[in-house]
Amino acid sequence: MSEYSPVLAGSPPASGHESASAAHTLVWTVIVAIAFVLGSRIGLSMFSFDERVAILWPSPALALAALLILGPRLLGGVFIGCLMTYLLAKAPPLSAVLGASTTTLYCGIAYLLLRRLARFDLGLRRVPDVIAFLGVGVGIAIVLKFLFAALGAWWQVGSIPDDRLTPLWVSSLAVGVGMLVITPAILTGYALRGEAIPRERRAEAGLLFAATLGLTLLIFFTSLVPDMYAAQLPYVLFPLIFWAGARFGPREVSLVLLIAGSIAVTCTAADGGPFVARDKLDGIASLYLFVFVLGTTGLMFAAGLRQRAEADRLARASGERFRLLIDRMNEGFVMQDRSGALTFLSDRFCEMTGYRREQLIGRRIEDIATAQERAAWHERELALQAGGVDAQELTLIKSNGERIVAMVSSRALRDAETTGHEGSFSVLTDITERRRAREALRESEAKYRLLVENQTDLVFKVARGGKVTFASPSCRGVLGASIDAILNKPLDIEIHEEDRAATEAAWKAIWEPPYVGTFENRVMTSQGWRWFAWSARGIAEDPMLGEVSAVVAAARDISEQKRAEEQSRQHLQQLAHVARISSMGEMASAIAHEINQPLTAITSYSEACINMLRSGKATQAELLDAMSRVAAQATRAGEVVRKMRSFVRGDESQANPVALNFLAREVFRLAAPEARQSGIDLVLDLGERLPEVMADSIQLQQVLLNLVRNAFEAINGAVAGERRVEIATRRVDESRVEIVVSDSGPGLSEEVGARIFEPFFTTKPDGMGIGLALSRSIVDAHGGRLWVENQRTRGAVFHIELPAMTEVESNDE
Repeated sequence: MSEYSPVLAGSPPASGHESASAAHTLVWTVIVAIAFVLGSRIGLSMFSFDERVAILWPSPALALAALLILGPRLLGGVFIGCLMTYLLAKAPPLSAVLGASTTTLYCGIAYLLLRRLARFDLGLRRVPDVIAFLGVGVGIAIVLKFLFAALGAWWQVGSIPDDRLTPLWVSSLAVGVGMLVITPAILTGYALRGEAIPRERRAEAGLLFAATLGLTLLIFFTSLVPDMYAAQLPYVLFPLIFWAGARFGPREVSLVLLIAGSIAVTCTAADGGPFVARDKLDGIASLYLFVFVLGTTGLMFAAGLRQRAEADRLARASGERFRLLIDRMNEGFVMQDRSGALTFLSDRFCEMTGYRREQLIGRRIEDIATAQERAAWHERELALQAGGVDAQELTLIKSNGERIVAMVSSRALRDAETTGHEGSFSVLTDITERRRAREALRESEAKYRLLVENQTDLVFKVARGGKVTFASPSCRGVLGASIDAILNKPLDIEIHEEDRAATEAAWKAIWEPPYVGTFENRVMTSQGWRWFAWSARGIAEDPMLGEVSAVVAAARDISEQKRAEEQSRQHLQQLAHVARISSMGEMASAIAHEINQPLTAITSYSEACINMLRSGKATQAELLDAMSRVAAQATRAGEVVRKMRSFVRGDESQANPVALNFLAREVFRLAAPEARQSGIDLVLDLGERLPEVMADSIQLQQVLLNLVRNAFEAINGAVAGERRVEIATRRVDESRVEIVVSDSGPGLSEEVGARIFEPFFTTKPDGMGIGLALSRSIVDAHGGRLWVENQRTRGAVFHIELPAMTEVESNDE
């Protein structure tokens, strides 16, 4: 019985299910153990050399194939099968354990070297895979088998007897022969199971296997050809092995080898065939040589052809991909021989130039270039042959006469052995539109520079560090400084003291989102202090970074505009003064009545005092009471005069924090006499805790008084009904407050409501049409708005909405 025990790895099938259950693993372990025992029994019964040694061992071949396919998880099955084989051969238990261990060890080593280190392909499709299999799977197995067996024999008796050495060699070589004959057939059958034999070659494959079987039987069964015993005769099987390799592949070669090798070993073991000799060992040696030469030649031949076919397939695929890439490129592609003649043109190049491929093959690129550029192109071709690779622009003339500009990038092709110039290939990119865009950009830049250099506005470009990187030529005339004195230095402009804080705050805000800003300030120029309006924007010079790296600012001289605005403001103030005086003139009757009452009371009290003094009967208390009443009425008359004087004065307007309720009460007092005289109820509805507004109180009083008196006139001109005017103050939201004047008059028609604020538009026979227009201008100047709407029932409602001061602004005041 052989000391060799095969390895059949116990892992799930090679599909890779690493998480196979324990029951599944146990089943495979049992199968491996049984297969090993049966293989050993078959080897001794069919390929026996003597009662303990066979000339071919199926067990190690099956074990290695199963291990390579299924994985190393079932090494336990190998150990169990080998141990059972030893025990069935009645070997001592210790020897059985040692023999099983050594067999499992070198089978595991063979698996590790092939699958883990050599990255072995089970299909034997490459020459390195065949070499690895022969060197590791066969060669190392033979060496390790002999070493372990020799060490075992030496350990038992202290030496290796001569009669024991020959069986050791035969048993070791039998392991290799079994692996060479059986294992490739199993591995290639498994790995190439998805590659079916083409239908048109199936008959040829059947003929190949039939010829192999028939010819092998004819050679090795001596009863069929008793006169043919020549040892060279089996080598007529080589044409069959080459046939299998050339027409099919490693799988078919392995099957031919399995058929021929199995028959040859079986017949030789039965003392038949051309390898039978007087010395049985010589015959077995000849058999082993034949099998090794046949197997090695066939497998190497098939792998070489398969590897070459794969390389050809990859080359064709690469060529197809290259052609597909060339065809789908936006750029044109051409190849030239050593003389510069075109040998290949891509479809894109033909599309770019409008020529058919046959029109340009054999010609040169410069043949379709402009005459002015041909000489330069020829010099470039010479430089390319010398190793130059610079890209160059070339103007080509299309078949229809149009011209295109192409950027040509070329590479030289050199012979691998002589390194001589064999030609070149070029990639041509149509840059006609790009050049047009570049020319347009250059023209635009020239126009922009001309515009900047000749405009009167100041233009600066300031980097993030604060240095000026550009200043328009107008800076020299306005600021009185040369451009060189401004560039690469911080922006040094003298700002008016009153504008510095606002300018610094505005400039700082430009560097933060949304990176824009506008502001006005006074700048010291060569002509003195001048007003400038600034518009600035942050720019990102590197769009990839997206970070603002500079600010472009333009400043326009608005001194004349400011002067015109000041004149307009003064004119508005004068006009408002005139309007106030006019209003007082119209209210003179009511105001005179209001003053006449305290004057009459003063006269009465004074005469009473005189009479009491003349009679000599007046007491001090009565006189004090009368004089107190005189003083109170005088104060009342003085207050009326003071308010009139305050309202009609023409002082410079000045904005201060003002409470809306204060404005409403002041107007109420001014308008109350006229309301009483006209029989109109003037009502106040004041909101609570309203924020103040920054305003000129006199101007707002004028607007409010104008609205109230217009309401009086609307009621006086209407039919009898409710006669009521209401002044209300309220909060709109957190940032706005309003004063509302509503009346019970007839309201406004749609046409009048649309035009009521137009200058010189009036519905009064003797009106000038400037009151409401002036009122809206005053409200607009205060950052608010004035509008009118009809009430749902009767009358009109005028709204004065103003921006409220924040708590911080109120505290600052």
